[in-house]
Amino acid sequence: MHPIVAAIRSLLDEHGITYTFLEHASGKTSEEMCAIRGDFSLSEGAKALIVALDNGFAQIVVPGDKKFSSSKLRKIAETKEVRFATEEELAEITDGVLPGAVPPFGNLFNIPVYADTRIFDNKRIVFNCGERTASIAMNPEDYRTVVRPIVADIAV
Repeated sequence: MHPIVAAIRSLLDEHGITYTFLEHASGKTSEEMCAIRGDFSLSEGAKALIVALDNGFAQIVVPGDKKFSSSKLRKIAETKEVRFATEEELAEITDGVLPGAVPPFGNLFNIPVYADTRIFDNKRIVFNCGERTASIAMNPEDYRTVVRPIVADIAV
C-alpha cells in the first residue's frame, strides 16, 4: 500500500478518531466507488481533486454527487487560474498516488484544502485513502478537526 494510507491512519489514531478502514475491489470514479462500497451513498463520498491556482496547488473536496465550481473557487481562493493538476503534477505532489485514489488530506501533502459545506451535512463520509482498493469512513466533523479545511460553498 502507498505510505499515505499508513500516514492517514496514524494521524486519525493519534487524534483518537474512530474510523472504519475498508479494503475492496479497485475503482476510480465516485460512481464506481459507490457501487463497490455498497453501504454508502454517492453524496457520502468525499471526492478529492487537486487543482492548480495562481500561487500553487490546492485540494478541492466535494460530495461524490457534485462537481466543483471553478468560478466559486476563483472568488474564495482569490485566484484567476483554476485547472486540474496534470497526472505528472499529481504524482509529484502526492508521491505517486494514482488518480482516483487521492485522499482528501491535502494537509499531508502541504497544500491548502477547500472543502464544500455539503460534506458536513453527512453523518459520515467515505473516501479512497491513497489506494483505489482502500477506503476510510469517518465522521465529517472529525475530518474537519484533523484536516482543518477552508469550508466554503464550492460545489454545483
